[in-house]
This record gives sequence, C-alpha cells and structure tokens, in this order.
Amino acid sequence: MAQLLLIKHAKPVISTSSSRWELSEDGIEQAAKLAPLLNRYDFDTIFSSEEPKAIHTARMIADELNRQVEIKKDLHEHDRHKNRKLYPEKEWKSVIQTFFDCPNDLVFGAETATDALERFDAAVKSVIDGRPKHQDMIIVAHGTVISLFVEKYNSVNVFELWQKLGMPSYVELDLATFQLQEIINVD
Repeated sequence: MAQLLLIKHAKPVISTSSSRWELSEDGIEQAAKLAPLLNRYDFDTIFSSEEPKAIHTARMIADELNRQVEIKKDLHEHDRHKNRKLYPEKEWKSVIQTFFDCPNDLVFGAETATDALERFDAAVKSVIDGRPKHQDMIIVAHGTVISLFVEKYNSVNVFELWQKLGMPSYVELDLATFQLQEIINVD
C-alpha cells in the first residue's frame, strides 16, 4: 500500500514575508534528522512548494537520500504575503483558529481557507496523477495547507492538528484514500 507523506518544512528564520523565509541553522540540522526517517519509503522524487523554506528542506532530504527534487506550483502556504503582520504567539493562534473556524471568510492574507485548500488539493492530486501508484509520494509543504488537506479526508480537528505539526514534521496518509496513518514530529 503506497503512502503520501506531507512534510511540514523545517524551522525558518522569521522575517516580514513568510513566503521568502529561508531555513535557520536549527532548521538545517532538523531537515538532516528527517532524512533517515524517510528511508523506509519507496520514492525517487521529493516534490516541494516554491517557497525557499520548503525547497531547502526538500533539498536537504534529497541530498541525504540521493533523491531528486521537483518544485511544483500551487503547493505553497496560505497566501499571506500581502499586508503581512507578525503577531505575538497567542494572538497568532487566535487568528489561525478564526481562519479555520470561518473557512469561507477572508480572515487575513489574500485567500480564504477554502481557497487555499482547493488550490493545494488540486496541486497534490496533480503531483499524484501520472506517477506510479505503487510508489510512495513525498511532498514538502506548509502546516496550514497540510492541516486543511488532512481535515478534508479525515475526522480531525484542523486547529489541533495544525498545533501538533512541529518543524519539521510529516503526516503519513494512505495514497489511495488520504486516510491519516501517522503524525511524526522530528523534535
């Protein structure tokens, strides 16, 4: 049974535009620790969003496991680069809770939760289409869109799942049904 792994990138250096964040020194070390955990899966390519923190995470894993990286459009995080504000942690969690609770409302950024999910869902399925069904699929992406995707196909609390996903972490899903098998946090 093939698996779909949705990996949340390693820890970035936080600046004003989250879509441009690079991995921190800790993030580089974390990504290297993630690689051996993926050795048990059958894959030849790691797919990544276009954001630097995801690309760098994917490349760190690929280098360790001698795999290739393919960057794909529309696997990026919820589009929040416009009017970006850095919130204190408690306020940030409240904003994210509202984002998940009101998926059709534009809570912040340039997309609703529903819009982000539809984009990400289509992108994941386009990565899967045309690939061998027996092969595991590995995608490096972002916590919010991963949480939305997992919730669409499983009975989970999206906000609680989002909170559980560390940097880096991954969810293992059945490739055919997208049923959640496991959540793995590296740290």
